[in-house]
Parts: sequence; structure tokens; C-alpha cells
Amino acid sequence: MPYTKLGSIDQIAEVIGRHLKEEDISVVLFGDSPIEEETRPDIDMIDDNNQIGRALGDFRRTIEAIPIENNWNTEFRKININEGLNNEYLLNYFIDGSIRTKYLGELITSNGSGGALMLASIGAIAVKIDYGSNKVLPVITKSKLYVYMISNLSDTTKERIKNELGKLNPPVNVEFLTQEETQENIRGAAGGKARNEMHNTEIEVAKVARSINPDLGWIVIDGALRKKEFIELDRAIGVAKSFGQKVIFKEGGTKTISYLAGMKKGERSKVYRYKILSSNNESDEKDTLERIAFWYLRIREPPPEMIPLGGIVKVDLSLKENNEFNNITEIADNLSESILKIADPSIFPRPRWPSFLYPIRVAEEYLEPILYSREEFLRLGISLKRVMYNV
Repeated sequence: MPYTKLGSIDQIAEVIGRHLKEEDISVVLFGDSPIEEETRPDIDMIDDNNQIGRALGDFRRTIEAIPIENNWNTEFRKININEGLNNEYLLNYFIDGSIRTKYLGELITSNGSGGALMLASIGAIAVKIDYGSNKVLPVITKSKLYVYMISNLSDTTKERIKNELGKLNPPVNVEFLTQEETQENIRGAAGGKARNEMHNTEIEVAKVARSINPDLGWIVIDGALRKKEFIELDRAIGVAKSFGQKVIFKEGGTKTISYLAGMKKGERSKVYRYKILSSNNESDEKDTLERIAFWYLRIREPPPEMIPLGGIVKVDLSLKENNEFNNITEIADNLSESILKIADPSIFPRPRWPSFLYPIRVAEEYLEPILYSREEFLRLGISLKRVMYNV
């Protein structure tokens, strides 16, 4: 039988519903609950602040940034746009990931305990710029489904649900979350796990893209380089449309991130590096942050309502060797020029339009039909109810 989303939804509901019914577990469905990501629209900023908090071991603290360019004294640097393309700094592939996490309802056991039932639809895509025809074309897509539920089911039932959902086409992944993992908030725990899996999927797609043309151009990740696997990708940068506010710049007196308001279109800041003097937490997050060089670039002038930071993107670059400091100005100038060249056309009047790179918007358009819609999530709840209660 050919794959259809609705057919897959009904199969998922049949497996889950049948085994929950056998365990005498009831389900209270919340079909009108929003997509979780819609309640937190600026997820890049949230992720940025959370990453810094995890690296420092304290979510209340800020982090220092020090410049690693000392060969120019102006506040910002104007990027010259030259004719033609510099193949050494060609932006070739653009990687975007997206996620929709839905709180379907509550599972209630016979003794009155329970927890949330959640589904995460995860997708990632690589699009490629055809510089000859000036088109952005999809190259690689990958999607996954994850079900998250309470772990206080019998081991036999958990194994059966996991095995049967794993044999569907496409397979569905299941995670049973313990009380230790959820720490009173299973929805937050499930959302965090799903977002981590989205980044893993982006990395999988990026590695395939790099294997297609190992010697050509750079890969652009939509968002910051949040995982060490991103740092280890060859010729990869992160371009974030929004960014955290916990950075303090140590240069000629302390500055907050609001100093970027003075940056004009086509200008960039100096290149900085995070400085972690002490940390309550020795982790991959700390190691990752210390290997990132970053700068800010204004790609468009924002309208008044988006001042002061609208139109500014944060560019992350991994520094694999200390000698990369020697030509960091050349690297940052050339990559900034390449970003400015592919930023247009504008996607006005969509939200956050001043900070969008056009290829990333195209990637989002291709991702849209891959992910589950609100109506498809609702269908799962209806199908689950039909299986469990014969309605």
C-alpha cells in the first residue's frame, strides 16, 4: 500500500491505542492545544541563552566576549561587494531544520498517576544555490516522527509499542520518559529531546550534502552552531536570525549587545570569541562555545518597529586550529560578502523579514509539507479515541 500521511496517522493510533487499552490506561485528549513551537516564537534566542546557561552551569549569568581582531579601530567595518563570485567562499548548501511538537493529551493510569502524550514531527532539508540560473533547489530531505510518553507502563507493553511503531513505514520512534528526565515537566523534557533530534537530523543532512561536493563551497546552517558535531563539519557556518542577550563585550569598556544598534546595512562587527573564566559545569556546551568565533552583520535596514536589532544576523564559525586567527579578517570579510550577495530578494512582509536569507526561506517552504500540520495532529487524536473507546 502506498504511503499516505493519514494512513500513517491511523496506524500510529491503532498501535498506541490498542496497547494502552490493554493496560487499562485512559487518555484525556486536548485537541485544541497549540503547537508547542508556536508558543515560543523566538526559539533561536531561547536556545542561545540556554546554551550559555548550560555552559556556565548557571542560567542567570552572562558570558564575556573578547575581540580576536585587533587590526582595525572603527566600531564596525564596511563590507565591499565585488562583482563576480569568489569560489573559495562560495555559499553552496543551506541546511534548515524544523520541528512541530504537539501535546496530544494526558495518559492516566489506574492508580491515578500519569503524564503527557506528545508527538514530534521533525524535518531537515538541504537546498543548493544554482548560481548559473540563480535558482534555489532542494537536494536532500529527511523526516522523523517521535512519540513521547510516560515510562510507568509494563516493560512488555513498552517493548511491544516500540517494536510495532518501529516496523511502520515510515518507522516511528518512541521514548518513554522517566520522572528523573522530566523533573515535573514532561512537556519541556519531550520538547528538548525533540529539538536535540532535529539538530541531529540537520547534521545528517549536512554530512550528506558535504559528501556530494567535498571540495566545493561552504555549508550554511540556519541558526547557531549549537552542537560539537556542527563544529566538526568542514567549511560550515551558522547564520542566526536572532540571538541571545546574555553576551557582554569586553572592549574599550563594557558594552551590551545593544551597541549593535549603530551598525549600518552592509557593515559587520569585529570577530569575537567567548571567554569563560570559570564555570560550574564542565560539559560539551562549554567546549563547543570556546571553539566558536562569531560576528554580527546587518544585511538590511529594519523598519522602525524592528529597531534596534532587526536586520542583523549572527555568524558562527568554528576555529579548529589556533593559527586560524592569522587570517580571520579575510575569512570574515569574504564570508560576509557572500552572505550579503545571497540575502536578496527580501521575503517582506513575512515575520522577521529583515534578517532572513532568501535560500533559508526557500528551504522553509519545502519543509512545510513534510511536517505534520495542526489538522493532522488532530486526526491522530481522533483516531486514537476511536481505537480506545470505539467512537
